[in-house]
Amino acid sequence: MAEGENEVRWDGLCSRDSTTRETALENIKQTVLRKTEYLRSVKETPLRPSDGLSNAVSLDGLNKLLAHLLMLSKRCPFKDVREKSEFILKSVQELGIRIPRPLGHGPSRFIPEKEILQVGSEDTQMHTLFADSFAALGRLDNITLVMVFHPQYLESFLKTQHYLLQMDGPLPLHYRHYIGIMVSDSFFEVEALMEKMRQLQECRDEEEASQEEMASRFEIEKRESMFVFSSDDEEVTPARDVSRHFEDTSYGYKDFSRHGMHVPTFRVQDYCWEDHGYSLVNRLYPDVGQLIDEKFHIAYNLTYNTMAMHKDVDTSMLRRAIWNYIHCMFGIRYDDYDYGEINQLLDRSFKVYIKTVVCTPEKVTKRMYDSFWRQFKHSEKVHVNLLLIEARMQAELLYALRAITRYMT
Repeated sequence: MAEGENEVRWDGLCSRDSTTRETALENIKQTVLRKTEYLRSVKETPLRPSDGLSNAVSLDGLNKLLAHLLMLSKRCPFKDVREKSEFILKSVQELGIRIPRPLGHGPSRFIPEKEILQVGSEDTQMHTLFADSFAALGRLDNITLVMVFHPQYLESFLKTQHYLLQMDGPLPLHYRHYIGIMVSDSFFEVEALMEKMRQLQECRDEEEASQEEMASRFEIEKRESMFVFSSDDEEVTPARDVSRHFEDTSYGYKDFSRHGMHVPTFRVQDYCWEDHGYSLVNRLYPDVGQLIDEKFHIAYNLTYNTMAMHKDVDTSMLRRAIWNYIHCMFGIRYDDYDYGEINQLLDRSFKVYIKTVVCTPEKVTKRMYDSFWRQFKHSEKVHVNLLLIEARMQAELLYALRAITRYMT
């Protein structure tokens, strides 16, 4: 009677066919009730010394099943699965077995659960995305539920994720999953920011900085980024320990440039994603270049022309400043960009947040999240984070693809 969770087939619940889901749910129900009845009977009979371990294993197996059902009752895109999972949990509770309770408060520690779209209240487009994600993973993970603020980006993200992790490719599936695990491990007011954007646009129209001036401003910004330290806040949640996977125990993030060191600038005019990286990725891994390029463009160009409570706002200048600042941190320079705009639009505290998210995301705290752009909506802050992760991804790809190009020529 000590069968484990692995003996229950959950994959039938991912089917879009309601009959298949109904059959799977009935099998799960029978397994759970059988284990429940066994544990009830054990309580009513005297224990022999040899029974203790066996019963503990049975209880642990049942608890795992119940925890999975609790997750399904809250986060399955299919209404029949949510309702039947909740029914099974209540049936077990009525038989005198304690059922688990949710430990968290939604998919994000930073965003109130009531402000995130609840599973079951989504529209047709979002339901399709939820169903696709659930079919691929067997669950709706936290990042998917946070990305619902931006459906267009979520669709592109899920498409790319599925292609990279599930479809045919140059690496075996277990290699890809291993790589995925390893890489996972005071502020200005809205009106002031909008005024700065307006002033910068006027200055840009009146006079254009020379190439020498823009190069000088880039070097200043690159040097200053070394002195922007990611947060060492006391609220940091302990990250999952992956050190056992490394032979080098000193492995971790290091600034690409140290004080006193000269690091050659990576000029986008010499090697860029659009003209070089995109075609190389498609050549080595067909169709992936298009998926990644689509994701970059959606994150960069995504806008609802709003800033907090203000509407009809052109946010392109701010988005470009954020994107280019991240690339600047990695030593990547755009000859046609005036890096003086970065200091005008991004204050030091926001730069600390950016560097923490990009370089040491495990150190991001709720206090940091709440402190930057206080008047902005959660959807706007989520968009900022999407910009950060995509800009970092492109920066890393540029260095890697340039190295591959040099090796091949």
